[in-house]
Parts: sequence; structure tokens; C-alpha cells
Amino acid sequence: MQRYVIIAEGASSLTERIKSYFIARGYRATTVANALEGIELIKSELPDVLVLDCALLWGGCDGVLDWLQADPVGCRIPVVLMTEQSCPESHHPLVVRQMRRPFDVESLLQAVNMAILPTECESSSRLSPAKRDVFQPIMNGL
Repeated sequence: MQRYVIIAEGASSLTERIKSYFIARGYRATTVANALEGIELIKSELPDVLVLDCALLWGGCDGVLDWLQADPVGCRIPVVLMTEQSCPESHHPLVVRQMRRPFDVESLLQAVNMAILPTECESSSRLSPAKRDVFQPIMNGL
């Protein structure tokens, strides 16, 4: 199954680079330039992971995180937060990883993959027996 990531980042040159990198590695990736676009897109297409810029325009990352937390479906979307410096939103319960700039795109890909792993573990009943054997030790706390 192809994984879907939404990249919410205001800097278009960085966004396109990240999007291309993820697509080349088998992901389906969509970009948005502000918080309002991000929320609208999430309402229509749930991502496996949201990559969110801490300094996102038109609502900011705090607005997106608050909306996700209040939404019964959105509250299950893991968030990887990109930031220039530490920000208070990094402690939000939906944020599974904070990526401090500068970072390489491979590190971001690894963070996204790790964010997906717990989501797959939670839904292990839908996993094939082979995958269930891989995730079961993680779900049981090793």
C-alpha cells in the first residue's frame, strides 16, 4: 500500500524538494503552503503522516494541531514538526518528532517512517500474518 504524506511548508523551494524525494521513494505526497489549505486537504484526504512547518502561515501550526486534536479522525494522524528552533508546539501530543533545521531529507524520511510504524502497530489486526509477526514484539513492548 502506498503511504500518503501531506507536507505543510511555506517555503516552496524546500517543499518541492521534499515532495520529489518522497515520491521517488514510493510515497504519494501533496504539498500545501498554509494552515487553511492543510486543514481543507486533510478533511478530504487523510494522510498517514503530516509534515508540518512550525512557522506555517494562515493559522500556524498551533491552529492545525488544535484542529487535529479536536477532530475524531484527525487526532490519529501523527505529525512530524519542522522548525528553525524549539517551539512550544513540539510538546503537543500529536507531534511524534521534531526536525530542527537544517536537516537532510533522508532524516525527514526516517522520521516519517517511524511515525507510521506505531500507526501500523495499532491496526495490527488488519496486517498480514507476516507483518503482524514483525510488529507484535513492538506492540508488546519487546
